[in-house]
Amino acid sequence: MKTLIFYIFCCFSTWLFDTPNADALTNLPDLTPDTLYVHAPSGLVLRETPSKNGNKIATVPRDGQPLKVLEHSDPSNRFTAEKIGTFELSGGWVKVQTAEGQDGWLFEGYLSRYRPMLEKAPDTYETGEWFYRIISPVKGERAIYSEVECTAGYKQSFQDGTYYENLHHSEGMYERFRLPSGKMTMQEALVLFRPLWFGSSKTSGRYDAIKKRLSIRDLNNRNLVIECEAPDQLNIHFSTP
Repeated sequence: MKTLIFYIFCCFSTWLFDTPNADALTNLPDLTPDTLYVHAPSGLVLRETPSKNGNKIATVPRDGQPLKVLEHSDPSNRFTAEKIGTFELSGGWVKVQTAEGQDGWLFEGYLSRYRPMLEKAPDTYETGEWFYRIISPVKGERAIYSEVECTAGYKQSFQDGTYYENLHHSEGMYERFRLPSGKMTMQEALVLFRPLWFGSSKTSGRYDAIKKRLSIRDLNNRNLVIECEAPDQLNIHFSTP
């Protein structure tokens, strides 16, 4: 464990003091998009009315098909689908039209403006980095770490101001994102990255409200940590043995 901590410190110490490109921070995505995607591993129920008790029309799978937004959610009509400690995954109901032409209401908590990654990442990329290329183009080339700094690793910048780092070591693999302020909420990060790395595997979680840290783990000791720094800057860590 001391070796792992040393490697992480060596590889990430310089990154912590980097400042995201100011121009990139002005190009943030629309938070009320006209197209959304399902990220719930088991899909979402399309209902006739904006309620968890609404009659079921169909199940909309996590298949990367775009959903056309017909009506945005009513802030006064919210539903909490999941609790992790005091952290609540909640949202309203969005009226959408599916690729098959069906209209109905979906719970927005497991929806995102970013499409899910369904294909396997190429051998030269880790899952996290390959997925983030859906969200933003890269900026420049990879910065490769030397063998003195860590067993193997590199840093990649993205045009939206995000930094990604990858570290392979004798004890496992580690991926980390540093997202600029306002890029996405902690809830959206959970909805995007949990199925990306865990799929439909059963996970457990805990939330530290003081540190604003959400921790997710599965039975294979893979760990996802989402930390919120003021003002709304997210650090996302994923490690696997």
